[in-house]
Amino acid sequence: MKLKKFSLSIIIAIIILTINFSPITYAASSDWVQDAFDAANSFLKDKEVEDNLGGVIGTLLTEFKNIIKGLNIVLLVLLTALSAVALAVVGVKYIMAGDSPGNKENAKKSLHTVFIGMVYGFGAYVIWSFSMGIVNLIIQAFAQG
Repeated sequence: MKLKKFSLSIIIAIIILTINFSPITYAASSDWVQDAFDAANSFLKDKEVEDNLGGVIGTLLTEFKNIIKGLNIVLLVLLTALSAVALAVVGVKYIMAGDSPGNKENAKKSLHTVFIGMVYGFGAYVIWSFSMGIVNLIIQAFAQG
């Protein structure tokens, strides 16, 4: 038993010494790494990236971006309006239930259903936004290549 504890303490000491005395290396920065971070930053901040594309492909890509932005706005407005109306209806049902425990329980179940629907709806919107961003990046990469 003492041999196991001694062996374990030796192994831990070797690991600690190896970690402490290992040289620290940093990745060399290059232009493509900086470009990748700049592209990710502009994507997250929704900045317009300069299009070096001309002609028909550049026009189609610009139209595609405008359509996607319009669809995103329409989907978000519809989802928000639908959620607000559903929450208002459930709130009125809860208020109208009065002292009836059965009606209040039904209103609570409806509220739970509305919240699940909102999670699905807003989750689908986020997935839609990310997938359209990826599609846009792929089209832009093929158009430049």
